[in-house]
Amino acid sequence: MLTLVRPFLRRLAGRSANKEGLSQNLVAVTLVLLLLSSLATEAIGIHALFGAFLIGCIIPKANGFAQLLADKLEDLVVVFLLPLFFAFSGLRTHVGLLDSASTWGMCGLVIGVACLGKFGGSTVAARLTGLRWQEATALGVLMNTRGLMELIVLNIGLDLGVISPTLFTMMVLMALITTFMTTPVLEWVYPLAELARDQVEEPDFRPRAPSAEAFTVLMCVAYDRSGPGMVTLAGALVGATSETKRLYALRLEPPNDRASFVLGQRAAARETTALEPLLGRAGALGLEVRPLSFVSPQPAFDICNVAAVKGADLVLMGWHKPMLGKAVLGGTVHEVMRRAPASIGVLFDRGLGWVANVMVPYHGSIHDQGALRLAQRLARHSGANVTVLRVTSPGTDAADVIEDGPLSEVLAAEVRPGEGKLTLKIVERADPGHAVLEECARGYDLLLIGVGPEWGLEHRPFGLHPEVIITECPSSLLVVRQYEPALAQQALQAPEHAYLPPPRRARL
Repeated sequence: MLTLVRPFLRRLAGRSANKEGLSQNLVAVTLVLLLLSSLATEAIGIHALFGAFLIGCIIPKANGFAQLLADKLEDLVVVFLLPLFFAFSGLRTHVGLLDSASTWGMCGLVIGVACLGKFGGSTVAARLTGLRWQEATALGVLMNTRGLMELIVLNIGLDLGVISPTLFTMMVLMALITTFMTTPVLEWVYPLAELARDQVEEPDFRPRAPSAEAFTVLMCVAYDRSGPGMVTLAGALVGATSETKRLYALRLEPPNDRASFVLGQRAAARETTALEPLLGRAGALGLEVRPLSFVSPQPAFDICNVAAVKGADLVLMGWHKPMLGKAVLGGTVHEVMRRAPASIGVLFDRGLGWVANVMVPYHGSIHDQGALRLAQRLARHSGANVTVLRVTSPGTDAADVIEDGPLSEVLAAEVRPGEGKLTLKIVERADPGHAVLEECARGYDLLLIGVGPEWGLEHRPFGLHPEVIITECPSSLLVVRQYEPALAQQALQAPEHAYLPPPRRARL
């Protein structure tokens, strides 16, 4: 097998490295080799499954050959052959043979000894190697599960007469019970929130500065095209020379229910990832970004947890067109906005290469105040010129507009050398949304706007009405939702959200 078949398979793998994938003839040749290998081990007195396993081990993993072959065979095996085998094992299992208290007691003893051997041994060994008790226990729970190989060995033992039908039934029940108990016990021992937190709780690349100017940005990247715009904006918010910035780029990989998912993950690790364009732009801007990546079945849940663990002041997210309706602030974006313990910014990137001229529509809501403070950071750290657009109803006194508390504080702030200007522009319009679009047409690099019904930006469950400002704005757009402690308290009480920190003051 190693001297003849493996070199032959390596040559086949070299021929398969093309865009068309595996041909039918190549798959047929591989299957013939599989059957011959199983027949050879059966002929020498070893079960046929060992021959099949051996051919799978020696198939080259280079050039994506193993991944392509797994994609070809997986559906047939998992959907058709595997259920047939389990049905065959079930037909040979006679629960009625356990017809007395002694047999059921023996079955319980078998289950107890099996758990003690695998769970206990694995947990103690993991603890001795330095793992925490929680991690060691989780590893023991995972090791305690029995699967396909257990049933294969039991069927072989029953065929050879090594075990009786009664013992076969006990062992099958043991395999099923230890497998079914894995998920609930693992979630109890090591909750998903704890797992996500441990995956991102690593030594920081820079000690957290105690200064009030410390600012942490978490960039959530779903598609590679959204990364450069995010890091450009994040760099403008923190400044190129600031020593108190902390930038993280988070990539959450969606899970896959296919058994070949691990092969795909290894192949993807060697290819261009979604974070590389972001990291490339960060290098050009002289910014240090810490990349984070892991598999997540619940992206909104894990984004909130990572934001909490890293102490994010701002979570930057991209957007994607919804499958149903016209609302673009729904789905994962809405869940993160509602639950995250940090301010949220949803970036609609339309070629954001720099941030020099910024416009902030202001109506006075808490989210408008958050957008205004972010604009103030842009003026302070990147020298951007900020225009604050105050839309008033016809006949409103201009003095009442300027006396707005947060707005007057920002406008009265001292302008230092190198900082951008903040200019107030007051317009009278009955429709604030159209007033914003008219001002955007004058040419701005970025529009900062808070969510709220006054701008036509509010969550609609079915998305029957489009967000006009988002769809028609010619410049890049950042929709801001300011962190609200009261909203975070409500999220803490939601049963599906297992971990959020106590409310804290957001630094903007």
